[in-house]
Amino acid sequence: MTSRQSRFSLAVGCLLLAVAAYTQAATVNVTLVSNADGTCAQKGSKNPAPNAPSQFVLVDHGDSIRYTGAVDSLGAPTTFDVRFDPPFGDLGQGNAAHPVTTSPFQGEPGDTVNYHSVTIGNQPCFNGKSLGIVMR
Repeated sequence: MTSRQSRFSLAVGCLLLAVAAYTQAATVNVTLVSNADGTCAQKGSKNPAPNAPSQFVLVDHGDSIRYTGAVDSLGAPTTFDVRFDPPFGDLGQGNAAHPVTTSPFQGEPGDTVNYHSVTIGNQPCFNGKSLGIVMR
């Protein structure tokens, strides 16, 4: 192989690695949690402390979110409904047996998408509009 061919092959290889790293999307698992005071939180698998309830779920460009279930204030599994403002809209009701998944998120690091509403076990979350997703 000539020096020119080697450099071209190396450049193509580097480009393919860069594209693969950028487009490597994941599914972020989220569990919704209802608190006794009527507020809610969420646990996201990409958050620094994935088992700690938080206001925002961290996602990367191209990630989908799979809402895997919800628990009520007593810790019992229950149904949930997460609604986004347009263009995302309503994902539909889900539960542990029927999780719901978003389409891949597009955006830039730091972009925030707040929910329009969150309902857990037929009880609206008082703070549903303050919960959401942050692109990292």
